[in-house]
Amino acid sequence: MAYGGNTTAFRGTGSNQYQTQARRLFSVPAVQILPLTVQGASQSASADTDPDVLRGVARNPGTPFGILQQLARDPDVMVRCEVARNPSSPSSALGALAQDSDLWVRRRVAGHRGSPREALNQLAEDPDPAVRWWVARNPGSPPETLARLAQDGWLPRLVRIWARGGRDPGVLDARRGVARNPSSPRRTLARLDRDPDLGTSEGVAVNSVSPPRMLSRLARDQDPVVRRGIAGNPAASLETLNGLARDPDRIVRSMTTRNSRGAQAHVR
Repeated sequence: MAYGGNTTAFRGTGSNQYQTQARRLFSVPAVQILPLTVQGASQSASADTDPDVLRGVARNPGTPFGILQQLARDPDVMVRCEVARNPSSPSSALGALAQDSDLWVRRRVAGHRGSPREALNQLAEDPDPAVRWWVARNPGSPPETLARLAQDGWLPRLVRIWARGGRDPGVLDARRGVARNPSSPRRTLARLDRDPDLGTSEGVAVNSVSPPRMLSRLARDQDPVVRRGIAGNPAASLETLNGLARDPDRIVRSMTTRNSRGAQAHVR
């Protein structure tokens, strides 16, 4: 069996030889995947198919759409998870996986930039808070979906991911995701900039689509974390950055020097 360019398919007859060859799929052209996956997608639990191999095929960005659609129905949840995070997965497969019974599969679909709008709208109502949070963070989420999530209440404090520097446990609040999402409508951000939650205000502060006037108002926030976000935001006006260049917080002042517009504030 040759690798590269126009290659031949697997021709091993023994189960062990078949699996050994198949494991090499992770680094070879997708055309060589076909003989394995056509059989493996429908027989993932058979003795002839190693689940690790199918997961590798599902993970491979070069896997043909048709094969990914088959693997999206695989009984192995890890195979479906890999399809859900594969950047090449077709929208039809992602739409089907949005209804998966496994929450980890739905979470990956919720964060996939290629997920269809209908699927993201559906997942925005998911009972799992992390699923809704991923929809809120997804730049592909429709504006009306983000506006709805902006009104999402506090999510369980026991559900924590991406803890940040010990300052905050990273509570999964969908509003925080909407506040950081560059696809969020300005009118939605306007409702969030006065949110009492620090993480939400910080999200608006770092969002590159936040209006300059909104950032100017937030630049007077008492918490330096919010002001630091504005100091590094290229959307902040020069007037706002001029004020932050004299901020009592050393990190805020330092952040303005890294801002392409803020550097002018230190020269003036």
